[in-house]
Amino acid sequence: MNNNLHSAPGSKSSAFQTGIMAAAVVASMFIGTVAVNAQPSPKSNWYLTAGAQGVVDATGSGPDIDFGNQVLVHGKTHYDEGHSLNIAVGREFNIGNEVGNLPNLRIEGQYWDGQVGRKSVDLGAVNPSLYDKVKLRALFLNGFIRFAKTDHLRLWFGPGIGYAWTRFPDASYATPCGCLKAAKSDGLAWQVKLQAERMISAKTSIFGELGYLKFQGADSGGLPAAHYNDLGLTVVGVGVITRF
Repeated sequence: MNNNLHSAPGSKSSAFQTGIMAAAVVASMFIGTVAVNAQPSPKSNWYLTAGAQGVVDATGSGPDIDFGNQVLVHGKTHYDEGHSLNIAVGREFNIGNEVGNLPNLRIEGQYWDGQVGRKSVDLGAVNPSLYDKVKLRALFLNGFIRFAKTDHLRLWFGPGIGYAWTRFPDASYATPCGCLKAAKSDGLAWQVKLQAERMISAKTSIFGELGYLKFQGADSGGLPAAHYNDLGLTVVGVGVITRF
């Protein structure tokens, strides 16, 4: 059997990640000159964000192949980089009291759509190269607390919980047993991220972020059945925030 059924394509995800990094560097140089008098408007509580992320690391065990009759083969998936796009709408709360101001809070609803590369699967004697894509989508409810700020820079940290859809593509052609059938799952997901926001006008800012997301594993069903355990993604991203 030829275990290298597909030649590796050009690393589009690497190019995407490089582009994100370059954009962040250029943006930081740009805002260093234009954000001299930018201040957030206290009346602009609602906001809209749009961002892009590069997946710099993906981890998850499996697939475990169930042949029935208590015959189980433990496999390992080797993941590549990936990318995602996201959009969110939320509200920032300027909390205060008679003594002094408390940290600002944000609550937002976010749509997240991404993919991560699947390079190969190790099933012991069989090691097919795949170079396909695992598709991921999620709806998150995120909460953030502002824990540091200057005149133009604000740092946020917070978690999010949501509902996600995970889809592993069909790769049954790659093994004699047809073990790597399409697998999917729907269920809870969560994320946590650190975000640095820089104001460029009274109602507009750009941000960079570092985050970690966790998606449920997936099952193919039938026999032989493939089961993938939870998938964790480490991401870096950039985006823009508009207040209204």
